[in-house]
Amino acid sequence: MRSKTFIGALLAVLVVSGGIAGFAAAQETTTEQPTDDAQTTDQPSERETTADRPDRRPTADPTYTNLSTFLDQFDLTDREKQSIEDEVSEMRADGASAHAIRLVVHGRLHQYGVTHEDMREVLFEHRLDGKLDRLQDHYDLSDEDVETVRDAVETAREDGANPGELREVALDTLEELGYDVSDLRERWNERSARNWHRHDGDRDHRRAGR
Repeated sequence: MRSKTFIGALLAVLVVSGGIAGFAAAQETTTEQPTDDAQTTDQPSERETTADRPDRRPTADPTYTNLSTFLDQFDLTDREKQSIEDEVSEMRADGASAHAIRLVVHGRLHQYGVTHEDMREVLFEHRLDGKLDRLQDHYDLSDEDVETVRDAVETAREDGANPGELREVALDTLEELGYDVSDLRERWNERSARNWHRHDGDRDHRRAGR
């Protein structure tokens, strides 16, 4: 009951304060995406394995599956961390969804002084770790090569690279290391084209409705 009340109060505050845009921005950081924060709706077929599609296997939401490790990334007291873990345990026992749990965890973190940017950075690193693990499995990368790709992506991000550029940095770095990533490059390009056409079609539909 306490958690449900908290969710309602949190949403009410966001609406009254005009904070919907900020709230949406926070939520986009919790969805599974490539290293670049881009999303897609198409899914791999049942015949495809995760090894066949290193770009498509979902990365678990750390606020739900690895909560303790996730909370360790922030400057919380033991009491604050335990309070969040206890509340999440109660929510899970009550059958709360992952989305509801994420809302509460993020709300509590904000109460304890964690900013949107703090969470964005932690979640980016979580997603990047997942993507690199899958690339390592798919292409049999050495640990040294994995770190080379990580450094290239993080450096590009610090320099202001956009989502598509981050993806290209990862692929270009793998090619420089001698790996044939043509399959993944083609797949990502096809997906980007589908997303572009879908968004373009949505925009034309909105214009026609005016």
